Amino acid sequence: TEIRTGSGAQDTHTLAQQAVTQATQTTNLASQTGHLVTQSEKTLAVTQQQFLADERPYIGQSKTPNHVIYDQGSNQITWTWYYTNLGKSPANNVRVWQYLKLGSREFVPAFQKDLPLFGAPLPAGNENFASAISPPVITPEEAKRLAATNQGMQLRVRITYTDRTGTVKGETGFCSASLTTGAMMTCNGDSDNYMK
Repeated sequence: TEIRTGSGAQDTHTLAQQAVTQATQTTNLASQTGHLVTQSEKTLAVTQQQFLADERPYIGQSKTPNHVIYDQGSNQITWTWYYTNLGKSPANNVRVWQYLKLGSREFVPAFQKDLPLFGAPLPAGNENFASAISPPVITPEEAKRLAATNQGMQLRVRITYTDRTGTVKGETGFCSASLTTGAMMTCNGDSDNYMK
């Protein structure tokens, strides 16, 4: 039971009720603000992920023609090919693995062994090249026969890279085959041709 006397007591009681109401409203606002902050943080994280995905590098094979030459002095075939950063930001930590298939032989690592070549950082829109060199076992007769056979020579490439922060990783693979016209075609099979 509450005992009230005089107008001052009424005013005090009213102020106390208003203070309770205001405290409740402040607690509700703080709770809503906390919820809004959490939602804003989630939205910011999603936006940052989308930005990084949109701005990331994408390395692909260039339109620049490949060059395949035979060096009779070393009994080696050298296949020079080109790649481009098709994305919107530089590609860092570029690593390139190359494998050659000559005639009926299996794919083997390029003569530089089964180790990656280390590419320089590749700015957006820029091109670089690499050369895959065969083991020194190709005779002049075999080189002529390979050049005169569609798909007589094939190059399989795997490229890995990161964005400038190192957090977004990319990978590209492709396989090209030689034609008797000197042009190149994509090898059969989707597993060799991809961009992640």
